[in-house]
Parts: sequence; C-alpha cells; structure tokens
Amino acid sequence: PQGGLVVVSDPTLLLQFLTNLLSNAAKFTDLGHVTVLCETQAWSSARLAGPENSSGDDGWVEVTLGVADTGPGIPEADQARVLEAFTTGNTLPCEDITGTSVRSTGIGLRLANLIAQIIGSMGPTVVDDGSVEVSMEKSQDSIPDRKRALDMSSGHAHTVLITSPLPEELAATMPAGEGSPGTLLTIKAVMKVASPEER
Repeated sequence: PQGGLVVVSDPTLLLQFLTNLLSNAAKFTDLGHVTVLCETQAWSSARLAGPENSSGDDGWVEVTLGVADTGPGIPEADQARVLEAFTTGNTLPCEDITGTSVRSTGIGLRLANLIAQIIGSMGPTVVDDGSVEVSMEKSQDSIPDRKRALDMSSGHAHTVLITSPLPEELAATMPAGEGSPGTLLTIKAVMKVASPEER
C-alpha cells in the first residue's frame, strides 16, 4: 500500500493467524467492536548482540500484530488454558447463547499460538560467538520447540499474548459492549523490512 511498510514474513501464516483471532473475537462479541491492530517500531540487532557486537544494521522492525474486541474478556485463570488444544474458557460464544451454532471446538487460539511461535522463530537470533544470525526459514518441525522460539531480547517464548480487560488507552478508542471488559490478543515479532526487489 502507498506509504505502507512491507515486511518479509509468511503471508499464509499471518493470514491464518489473523483469521483465527478475528473469528474468535467475532464469536464472543455480541455488542461493541472488533478491530485489527498493527504497530511497528524500529529494531536494531544491538538489542540481541549488545552494542559491542552490533553491526548497526537497520532494516528490521518489531511488529505487534493482533485483534482487540469488546466481548466478555478472558479471565486470568483461563488465559493459559485457552491456548491449549480443544479447550475453551467458561464464556459461551454468542451463537451458542442464541442456539444458532454448535459448541466451539477450542482449536482456533491453539493454532494461532502455534503460528505465533513459528513466526517468532523466523527472525534474528544470537549464535554462540555472539554474532547475529538471521533465519527466514520456517522450522521443519510441525511444532517449533520452545528454545528456537525464544525472544532473545526478553527471554520469553513467542506466544499469543492475552490482555484482558483491554488496556484503558485502547478501550477508550473502541465502542464498548455492555459492561464487557474486552480482550486484546497479540504477537510481537521482529521482521525484516522488504527491499524494493522483495515487494
């Protein structure tokens, strides 16, 4: 898009990630609003290797991508569990309340979480000698291991991050459902800015 930022990633995985999050948000938001969020900030290899090892490269951005909704929210006690396969929170989807659908299978957020781990593992990492190595290849494993999916700048694995209730600054920008706390589901990943040839 004109004036837009283009990054190198896996478009199929990103589309599936957003589709799963949007589907989940729509199922649980009877009143209010669902929105896609994308924020970027410059990223330098110095954050991984330390200033003495950094080549000063730019051309990387940290991307925060996700979906926010004004639905019933995900209680803290359920947040880890809803990222597991075939599990759901205690809140019923809107369709279940009206009788227009069968019960949710509980696979959408698990798949989104696996995709988040794969996308997170496709960026720069620190190798044994302290230099920065870049891999734009997906793991050949069907499920990435936790070590490879680590964010070396923070020590946390790339997973779907759940924030519920919505942060105040975000909630203020969205029309709310009646008394609903809302949910924000995101991933943060470092991605390469596409060169003109890659666009």
